[in-house]
Amino acid sequence: MQHDVDTVLKSLLKDANSNVETRLKALNKIIYGFKKNHVDLTVPNVVGALEAIGIKMSASSLYNKTVRGKPNPYRVLFDAWSHEIDKAKVSKASADYSPVDFTSMTDADFATIGSDVVKFKVQTLYNELRSARNQINMLKQIHDLPMIEDTGEKLIFRKSGLIDDAVSPSQGISNSDEECIEEYADAIRYFLNGNSKIEFDDEGCLIAKTTIRKGDMLSDIDLKIAIETACKVLIDK
Repeated sequence: MQHDVDTVLKSLLKDANSNVETRLKALNKIIYGFKKNHVDLTVPNVVGALEAIGIKMSASSLYNKTVRGKPNPYRVLFDAWSHEIDKAKVSKASADYSPVDFTSMTDADFATIGSDVVKFKVQTLYNELRSARNQINMLKQIHDLPMIEDTGEKLIFRKSGLIDDAVSPSQGISNSDEECIEEYADAIRYFLNGNSKIEFDDEGCLIAKTTIRKGDMLSDIDLKIAIETACKVLIDK
């Protein structure tokens, strides 16, 4: 693993509660596996891979740059890995480069073609090539995404086959809810106070203050777990 990503992860873990720490470590292991197995680093791929090992994370948790005015730790780690993978690709391309006898066509070259028929054929071939590249990229995202098995000590990426049924889907998820009571209380308080997009009316109903787009983050990251924990406490009492 590269030093830059290691440094970012250690920095994020310093201020993370147990649940955020679990997700950050899982996210780090997943993306490391992506790099090692040459899987495209996209938000849908990452969300799907996390779900395969029993960790639910919405796409908005990776897309949003900030949470409550602070940098989103998941996005920070995702961007660090993205930068690292891009650097590796550039380095590999430079190492693999060798001069070849190849001539590319520029717009100026295209303009010198005198025949309209030839121009039409060249333009058609170019459009077909661009369409084929887009389709190839889509197929790579579908077919190159490996199946993932969590053995507890490491993640095993499989190019084909099914995930072993013996692997617990909830493995790696922290159950230390009691250690995070204050963080959960803060998440609920923040939600109850409302924000720029939602608020509670006089009758206690949750209403929208403005147009809400699909995928917009409306609460703190751990609100769902905070509410579930609060319900458990009430039921136990």
